[in-house]
Amino acid sequence: MMKKNGDIIAEPAEDYESLRKQYIALRTLANSKSRQVTHWRNQCGIETRETLLANSANVNAERDTNQMLTDSLLAAEQDRDELKAENEALRKDSACVDDLSALVRQLVHRLRKAAPDSDLPEKAMDYLKRKSLQGSPLRSDRDEKIELAAQAIYESWADHPEYVPWVSSGNSLKQDEARRLARESLSKEP
Repeated sequence: MMKKNGDIIAEPAEDYESLRKQYIALRTLANSKSRQVTHWRNQCGIETRETLLANSANVNAERDTNQMLTDSLLAAEQDRDELKAENEALRKDSACVDDLSALVRQLVHRLRKAAPDSDLPEKAMDYLKRKSLQGSPLRSDRDEKIELAAQAIYESWADHPEYVPWVSSGNSLKQDEARRLARESLSKEP
């Protein structure tokens, strides 16, 4: 007889034949338990080896993926830096063109007063109009108002988890969204 925890509670038999049967039963039980232990040791060893091999393969795959992502990130950052430099150069060129077109408008205004019968002022203004460089002082005031309103809208999103502080003249998607909302809001004003 066995208890729940596996302890044997039977008393040894009085006669030889019963004692021999008890011995054979106990030996058979011990051999069975020994085979079970061997089986489970082997199973654990196989599973452990397979698990280690699978984990090793997964770690190597993750390493390769991380290296590819790192390389892609570095390439993207380099492209971003090049585009930033190009963008800054274009902004400077744009500012230069804006300044030159403002000077041409001033010259046109003075030339009209100095030589009212000359057609040169009209040709210059026609050129500026064809190239969309005629400009407007109202437009620059409006752009500044839009930028200020967009910044206020953007700053109201400071409690969002992906919030990044406002970047002057930045072009993130969130800043563009804030500018769009600011334009809509200012277009409704009288």
